[in-house]
Amino acid sequence: MKYRILSSVIALFIFTELLIASDYIEMLKSGTWEQRITAMYTLGYSGNKKAFWYLVKYLDQSFQSENQTLAVRVRQAAAISLGRLKDERAVPYLVERYKKEDNADVKRAIIFALRFFKPTPEAITVVKQGLADSNKDIKWEALMVSSIYCDSSLSGEISQLAQSDDPEIKVITAYIQYMLNQNKPENEALMRKSLAHKSPLVRYWASHFLTKSLGTPALEDIMKALEIESVWWVANEMENSVYILSRKKFNEEMVEQLGSFRFVVDKKEKQQQ
Repeated sequence: MKYRILSSVIALFIFTELLIASDYIEMLKSGTWEQRITAMYTLGYSGNKKAFWYLVKYLDQSFQSENQTLAVRVRQAAAISLGRLKDERAVPYLVERYKKEDNADVKRAIIFALRFFKPTPEAITVVKQGLADSNKDIKWEALMVSSIYCDSSLSGEISQLAQSDDPEIKVITAYIQYMLNQNKPENEALMRKSLAHKSPLVRYWASHFLTKSLGTPALEDIMKALEIESVWWVANEMENSVYILSRKKFNEEMVEQLGSFRFVVDKKEKQQQ
């Protein structure tokens, strides 16, 4: 009886989810523009690919001059949501839109979307354009995508940006170069040093990128930095890093101990034979 009730509850849940998705698709099709923007984000986050062609359509949305702010929000939502669908078929449409897009916020949204896909030559071209952009927000988004791709074809642009005086750019380029096996000692030292930078943003990214690149060898440095960190969102990132690296270190030690134990057992077994 209880299994029958459980099956009924699961079936009801699935039906409700499908009904909600259907409602959002209908909203995406014929709702107000505010409703369509909400539907785009919701369906994108949920990964509902039935939204795909609507998102492609709205990626090129424009209105009369007095409604350009709304048009920007629509294109932003379409770009971000196409990325979150994680369907590679979206890449050509995102690349094509970037070529003719003149709004910085939409350009940034398109580059953000590209982080969810493999580094195709077309995507790399857009990222390179973003790295060369004078707008820091666009440049930063392109750097974030570069940090995910870690593609050697971006090394020239990254090396050039590494000469920047901007400490935020220096810490992210240090991470990318480290992952590309370029000047590893120098870039490791720069990331470690950035944990003590006066800018909380630099300290945040230093903790983030040290965790991703060095792993457990960065644990002690991050723990020391956490002792004096007073900005809550930086401290939160450092605490997350300490938690991740502590677990990783524990697992590594357990594997090492088990490996040593296995070696002793094997040695004894051979002696007994």
